[in-house]
Amino acid sequence: MRTRNITLFLLSFLYSLLVRGQNASGLFWSVVKPGSTDTAYLLGTLHKYPRQVVRLPDVVEEKLARSKALYLEMQVDWKMAVKMLTSGTMGGEINMEGSSDWTEEDWQNIRKWFVEVRHMQPSDFDRITNASMDAKLVALYLKLYGYEYAAVEDDLKWMAKKRKIPVRGLDKDWSEIQNWYLYYSRKSSGFWEMGSLDSLLADGYYGLADLFISYAIQDTASLGEISMEGDWKDGLSLVEWRNINWMNQLPQLMAKNTFVAVGAAHLFGPNGVIHLLRKSGFECTPVEAHFGGEKLERFIRRNGR
Repeated sequence: MRTRNITLFLLSFLYSLLVRGQNASGLFWSVVKPGSTDTAYLLGTLHKYPRQVVRLPDVVEEKLARSKALYLEMQVDWKMAVKMLTSGTMGGEINMEGSSDWTEEDWQNIRKWFVEVRHMQPSDFDRITNASMDAKLVALYLKLYGYEYAAVEDDLKWMAKKRKIPVRGLDKDWSEIQNWYLYYSRKSSGFWEMGSLDSLLADGYYGLADLFISYAIQDTASLGEISMEGDWKDGLSLVEWRNINWMNQLPQLMAKNTFVAVGAAHLFGPNGVIHLLRKSGFECTPVEAHFGGEKLERFIRRNGR
């Protein structure tokens, strides 16, 4: 008990330091091309997050309101939607969690862990897993945490819509996008080969909590490690490879009043967007912002490891 109390104290102390001070390399950046009078903004996003644990700071909406356009990793227009429907992506045949490769027996074992081990209501498990959506495990974990979830990209699109700011996507090559879906699906299909079911699901539970905490406290070192995972091609991870390809258009976009939002893992590391922009002559400066919600400290105490 004493050891647990000391651990909780240290976590709480770490949290208090981080919310009072500004991380030297945070998640939100101003980007300026030397000699230009325009300022662009770069935001590292989290595709799903628990409300009240993570929040978008007001300064994000303030800077977006001054921008001429919002660029996300991918913006689904009607042409891309048709391609997704005809390829089966929207129907879940290509699922980024690889659940299409899991058997009925697998899902029965998953149900047992969530319902019997973690005491989730059976009706909640059935409602989430019967829904036609990707990332079902993430939704199940979020339900266990006890928070409604949101997506940073959806928040940004809503803000842009209010101000009639056009929303566009960086990735437009549908064949490449399909390859990325398949790659992540194949990677996660080996999920069961790495250990016992209970330990893997528990690791997933705490690993996702670690991700939310890292984002909320702007632990960019941990987030940057994600960008290096896997080997996509030419010795680069998929995150790094996409970053380098984005540099075919980012210098032109960031020379204007543009707001670019990509997954936080894309920002950091030797092939991260920030480093690549600096190599291209841009001045990248962190914008003071705090991403922790009102329930972050409570979340750390309950789910941190």
